[in-house]
Amino acid sequence: MDFNSLISLKVLPVSVAKNEEEYLHLPYKEEAKILNSIRKGDINELKKITFLKNIPVGKLSGNSVKQYRYIAICFITLAVRSAISGGMNENEAYSFGDYFIQRIDRINSCEEIINQIALGAIKLTNSVGESRKNAKYSPHIRKCIQYVNDNLNKKITVSRLAEICGVSGDYLSSIFKKEYGMGLSDFIITRKLEAARTMLTDGVSQCEICYTLAFSSQSHFINSFKKKYGITPGQFRAAMG
Repeated sequence: MDFNSLISLKVLPVSVAKNEEEYLHLPYKEEAKILNSIRKGDINELKKITFLKNIPVGKLSGNSVKQYRYIAICFITLAVRSAISGGMNENEAYSFGDYFIQRIDRINSCEEIINQIALGAIKLTNSVGESRKNAKYSPHIRKCIQYVNDNLNKKITVSRLAEICGVSGDYLSSIFKKEYGMGLSDFIITRKLEAARTMLTDGVSQCEICYTLAFSSQSHFINSFKKKYGITPGQFRAAMG
């Protein structure tokens, strides 16, 4: 997902119930559409569903913020299971669910909680789509993808991946480019930058991001981020509000 798409999701209009009569229940068919989109990894279908703007549920609490926190927890519980049934790695899905709930617990805005639900749905749907895509690759490529995703906090090199796969670096780079359509080095930096973008959204400092994701320096991180997204990390954070 590109930067402009992320921003458009961040400011999605939401409808927050003002009184008890507005706490309606989401029809089962609509809920099934949402979960089925996640299960299929179909991001285009998911974006057509009106829940991205309004999530009607029954009354769960007299406190409006708690009401929407409970909505978020109910949603992520179902969504994670749908993602797993769609092919997402089980540990990755459950870890995302735990992270999502911890993040929601720190938010005190109903509107922001609903925005996070939308972003969470999109994250899971994209992850399912990626998992299905990865299943088509050869064992060496799948091993590379999994290692990179699991070790973003480390310095990852093509030679290290080649060693893990038991092949030469040139051969691995060649087949990765042929199958995945992206150079292996580009894939590594892209995954790190995607993680950095999430951390920036969470308010993590650039210095901590550089350390956590094993960038060689802040200037390397900033230059790589700008090359990928067309803006600096600072400009990205400012645009997120």
